[in-house]
Amino acid sequence: MIVSHSIIGANMKKARLKAGLTQEKLAERMDISSIHYGKLERGQRKASLETLVRTADALDTSPFALLQSAFFDQDAGPIPGDYTTDLYSLIRNSSEETRRLMYSICWLIAAECE
Repeated sequence: MIVSHSIIGANMKKARLKAGLTQEKLAERMDISSIHYGKLERGQRKASLETLVRTADALDTSPFALLQSAFFDQDAGPIPGDYTTDLYSLIRNSSEETRRLMYSICWLIAAECE
């Protein structure tokens, strides 16, 4: 499996622009240099897991959103979306009671599919 750091960077840029932030402001929030952040966005540097989480937190999004469509199977091409971003948003914006219900339903479905 191959990870496309340029796609991760493009996802970071898309989320940053959606949040209405400049690279400088976001880098300041993350306590990193704007030069380093710019290289991450252009895919010239590999973002560590910690950096992905810090970026997602600073942009009020999920790390899954930043990783979306960034994985490739060498033989088959891009791995289709696995809905993690949508599921994360649904769960994040739900009450604790609703989260428990979602978990129970998912667990039952997974058990039936095995």
